[in-house]
Amino acid sequence: MPRKLVGVRLEPSVHKRFRELCERERNGIGYAVQRLMELAIAVGGVEKLAIAASVVEERLEKANRLALKNQISELAHYLRLSQIQAERGDRYLSYSGLYRDRIDKIIDLIPQVRDNRLIAKAEALIEKSQDFYHDFEAKREKQ
Repeated sequence: MPRKLVGVRLEPSVHKRFRELCERERNGIGYAVQRLMELAIAVGGVEKLAIAASVVEERLEKANRLALKNQISELAHYLRLSQIQAERGDRYLSYSGLYRDRIDKIIDLIPQVRDNRLIAKAEALIEKSQDFYHDFEAKREKQ
């Protein structure tokens, strides 16, 4: 009787990405598959595991969206304070380090959020902030 090839059929692109993920985590594919099987058994099915993963993903996205809103609010606040300082004629801005920190945090959060309106708001505020600070520095250098 001839031997038959027995194995799991996978989409090549999915297998490649999964293998890369395992390599990044320094796990073998066998270990990763076993862990996934154990989790599916623990929650009562593969679909239930997928649902649980999507719930976690939604919560993480919501947390990132709230964090992005907070950073946008803080950047807008520091920008307004800096504008007040500039209007008073101050030569140095007290909040420039804080605004740069907020911009960096916003840039880190943008890829983790799917809300296009919030992303557009963040990008517009970053541009507005950078324009203000570049103009302020240019005026200060002329003085």
